[in-house]
Amino acid sequence: MIPARFREQAGHISPWMLTRGLDNCLALYPLERWDDLVKNVTEISFTRKKAREFQRLLFSKAVQVEVDKNGRVLIPEYLKKIGGLEKKVVFVGLADRIELWEAEIWDRREDELSDDFESLAEDLFS
Repeated sequence: MIPARFREQAGHISPWMLTRGLDNCLALYPLERWDDLVKNVTEISFTRKKAREFQRLLFSKAVQVEVDKNGRVLIPEYLKKIGGLEKKVVFVGLADRIELWEAEIWDRREDELSDDFESLAEDLFS
């Protein structure tokens, strides 16, 4: 179930695009953000092998999903498998998307990231 605050921030309930994310999670995009991503990714020349491979992986598993009034979304089995979603799902809200993580995986990842928070900030903003 997509938390209400994320649905409200997106300004609408449905539809959304769901696909594989980076770092073994799933990524859920409001349609306008998805359109921005598609534009950015397709501007990379398809003559570049890495661009073609990335586009195939990102777009081949993408699916438009509807979110019901209660914030529920049906996740296809193939995406559950890609994201390792088995028990409890954690929704991580980011500026342009929501990431879906298996809770145990997210807890470990968050612990690792928290230890590096200051050094990440220094590297990115110094």
